[in-house]
Amino acid sequence: MEGYRAFRDAFQGKLWIEVFLVPGINTLRNDLEKIAELVEALNPDEVHLNTAVRPPAEEFVLAMPPSEMESLAGLFRPTAKVIAEYSSDSSAEVKGNEDTILAMLNRRPCTALQISRVFGMHVNEVSKYLGKLSRTGKIRTQGSGSVMYYASEMVRNGTRTGDHREDNNPDN
Repeated sequence: MEGYRAFRDAFQGKLWIEVFLVPGINTLRNDLEKIAELVEALNPDEVHLNTAVRPPAEEFVLAMPPSEMESLAGLFRPTAKVIAEYSSDSSAEVKGNEDTILAMLNRRPCTALQISRVFGMHVNEVSKYLGKLSRTGKIRTQGSGSVMYYASEMVRNGTRTGDHREDNNPDN
């Protein structure tokens, strides 16, 4: 905390603090009151509440429902903003095609609807590209609750495809 306070004292810009909420880990009211107290001591300009809205790296991590996050926002000073919902505007500069969709999925898992919004495409057109990418083994599907996400096969177990090491020997 001393380092954070020193940073806040020296930093002249706007300080935003994001609190990532994981049910069963840090969402008991007592825990959140302590977190809110620490955050308030840093005098941030904004406080943001976030949760796992895309498939997480750890299967035990669940998303906190938006209504619960909203009900906790008032614990923070200033009152927190819930930023957990994925939002993106369509991008007129980038045309949606197999390559641009794959590049997007190399960065993070997305739903077909999210992809269609980013590229300003009809979801049926996106589905055609996703089908081809899936059939060629470039992407995989993964569920998060009732939502289906598409993810690149480029990154597996923390290593990029093509960076395989035989028998876990770092000399290979």
